[in-house]
Amino acid sequence: MTKHPPAHSVPGGRPAGEHAFASLNLLRGLSAFAVLFSHTASTVSGDHPLLSFNWGGLAVDVFMLISGFLMMWHFYERRRLGEAWGTSTTCLKFYTRRFFRIAPLYYCLLVIVYVFHDSLLNAIHQNRLALHQADFHGPHDPTQDGLSLAHILAHFTFAFGFIPAFAQSNPLPDWSIGLEMQFYLFFPFLALFLERSRFVLGVVAILGLNWLALHLFAVGILAEPKALGVFPYPTFLPLKINCFLVGMLMAAGLFTTSGPAKRVLLLLLALVVAGLYMKKFLVICTVFAFYELALAGGTGMPAVERLVKKLTWLPESRFCKFAADASYGVYLIHIPLLIVLLRCLCQWFPFDQWSEARRFLTSLAVAIPLAYALAWLAFKYIETPGIAWGRNLVKRIGK
Repeated sequence: MTKHPPAHSVPGGRPAGEHAFASLNLLRGLSAFAVLFSHTASTVSGDHPLLSFNWGGLAVDVFMLISGFLMMWHFYERRRLGEAWGTSTTCLKFYTRRFFRIAPLYYCLLVIVYVFHDSLLNAIHQNRLALHQADFHGPHDPTQDGLSLAHILAHFTFAFGFIPAFAQSNPLPDWSIGLEMQFYLFFPFLALFLERSRFVLGVVAILGLNWLALHLFAVGILAEPKALGVFPYPTFLPLKINCFLVGMLMAAGLFTTSGPAKRVLLLLLALVVAGLYMKKFLVICTVFAFYELALAGGTGMPAVERLVKKLTWLPESRFCKFAADASYGVYLIHIPLLIVLLRCLCQWFPFDQWSEARRFLTSLAVAIPLAYALAWLAFKYIETPGIAWGRNLVKRIGK
């Protein structure tokens, strides 16, 4: 029986390989709730909304940060366990794990929204009429796209992110799922490229790719096309690769055993990339990086580290664990749920005559328990078995 190499240690702290990163539970939970919160506000608003919460986009970016962080961390952990990333076997195992983490619940919900496609689109139209909202008929409006064979195949193969017309063409908020799968596809190459370029040159090259994509493609439902066209949502990986890159750099910095100089360089690189994008995103990244560094005993400030360790009860709580487990389900389920909920409220109550604040608070009060109950059931009966199937399949690869 082959022994696993010992987990390396962050200087002054616990073995990095044994770190569960409970703080990510808090980030996941908050991000999923922020998406639900902001989408509820926008869904119940009229033509001139009084309530405007632009947290959904930032929350999705945080999900990308988390994904980049975890993939890079597992990249190092798998190597520590003896898996060579230059081989097809290791990559196949990686792809299998990620597919069975994302696909089972997504496929189940995709089938549901396809079965009820016409009913959901009609409900969207009726909701807009009831709330006196403009019934937008743009080239990328999900209410205008039919269920062609190409549409269905593009979504079941996750290729829709490469195709602007399919980027957001059903009632699921799945544009980011296609983006996530693109990141998984290219992750082994990105990770190896960053390592072999000693990170700095790799970061410059990846940011150059991001800059080029943003200058060649416009992003936005109503955006004017640029040289190579327009994506209604940033579903093409180069358009959002900077968010994933920040997470990858932070993981590399916290995992490194090459000494404090390299750790500081990598973490600073991560924060610089984050700062180039958005100040709010930079604040979240800074807090997360400092918290994890302090928890591992790597700040050189014992008093601060003791204080941080006293705060671990929150991210390690059952509440945060539940919120994290439900986060993927809440994200995927909440839009179809809001469509149906709003149709019921408009039919059963004089919903359009209520104030915007009352509509929002009522919808949110009903949506939260429903969304989290459905998400918990999905996690228990779909996501968890799917993950187990993936693990069992991975054990057979390479035998």
